[in-house]
Amino acid sequence: MADLVRRPFQAEDTPAVCRQLLSDSLVAGKPWPLGRTNGTTGYVWEQDGEIVGSRLYLAEPIWLGGGEVTALHLTDAAFRIGALAVAMSAPPQADADAIVATQAAIATRLSTRLPIDTGFSPLPIGTEYSLPPGNHWPGRPGGIRLATPADRPVIEALQARRAMGLAGGRVRRPADWHGRIWPSVAAVDDITLLIHEGRDGPDGYVMATVTPGEVPRVSVNEWVELSGEARRKLLHALMILGGPGASLDIHPMPPDAPWPQLFDGLPATARVIRPWEWRAGAMVPFLAGMRYGPGSGSLRLAVRDPLAVWPACIELAWAEGRFLGAAPTLGPPDVTLAIDKLMLIAVGEMPVAQADYLGWLEGSTEAKSRLAQIWKKQHIYRYWADLRLYYVLRRSPGQG
Repeated sequence: MADLVRRPFQAEDTPAVCRQLLSDSLVAGKPWPLGRTNGTTGYVWEQDGEIVGSRLYLAEPIWLGGGEVTALHLTDAAFRIGALAVAMSAPPQADADAIVATQAAIATRLSTRLPIDTGFSPLPIGTEYSLPPGNHWPGRPGGIRLATPADRPVIEALQARRAMGLAGGRVRRPADWHGRIWPSVAAVDDITLLIHEGRDGPDGYVMATVTPGEVPRVSVNEWVELSGEARRKLLHALMILGGPGASLDIHPMPPDAPWPQLFDGLPATARVIRPWEWRAGAMVPFLAGMRYGPGSGSLRLAVRDPLAVWPACIELAWAEGRFLGAAPTLGPPDVTLAIDKLMLIAVGEMPVAQADYLGWLEGSTEAKSRLAQIWKKQHIYRYWADLRLYYVLRRSPGQG
């Protein structure tokens, strides 16, 4: 039997990948329709001239640290059952090569069945809230009106301003709004777009759908607010949008706003959503995308990276809220940790004290204390419309 040969994925490979792999394969990740993919890259493995495996990626601009970086989504991996050994070893090396080639700051994936540690950790993208029928505040909120097509530039600006302060949301281009989002809004009759007029102009909006039935259901597809007043009044408007007997479902909301206080006294249920796994991408883009504290200093970190994308030991330097640089070093490390723990600490999802208590850090007490002072928390959030946009962008124009 001939050796396996890896080569870059090409659009012409799509029929073979769909026909030969997705119908009889070990699939890591959901086998979404590939079609003639837009912006999809990746690799295929051939044996005796036949494709027996594939690994596909999609690069996407996202907000991180208040700026734009590249996120590399690991979208699909599929291998013939007979190529099981390849499925266990080939994708990790391909993933490492793809991260290095794109210099992505973050690599993400939805799920995997491969029992291999490749440095990923699940991160929450927000909290989902549900309110049963018959629960609403009395009266009608002021400052709420229906949006018109003339409001679209204002809505786009509000979304960009809000998303910049979060981490993980797509940087929406004009083509995203005018090529996908606005045509979708116009095509669906039951979408309601409400705007809140604040003291200085619009400062929030919601996109919601009302599903009729014995118990009407209001579903919030997108919610953007820049003030506490907008947050409360938009919720009030949603409570009465479907009538007094309607239930309310709010897709995951950003973790940096006081939503529990807003629902205080209401029989709302909350659920943290964790569909994504993240890992640090290329060293410099990842570290440059973090938020840094007010101090200055340097620290040598020995990083255990199963993909070997990062050097074994680096020296990180920062000053007064800015990333100064990072480079490989041969000096003894101040702190040793795995790359998934580094990512959790850097984005603020895990305190250094907790990681130390769990035995995930090696180093002196003084070095761990300095590690705890480097980064500021980032609020990880993914807009629900971004998730839909992400899947749409992976399909050909002919597939919708």
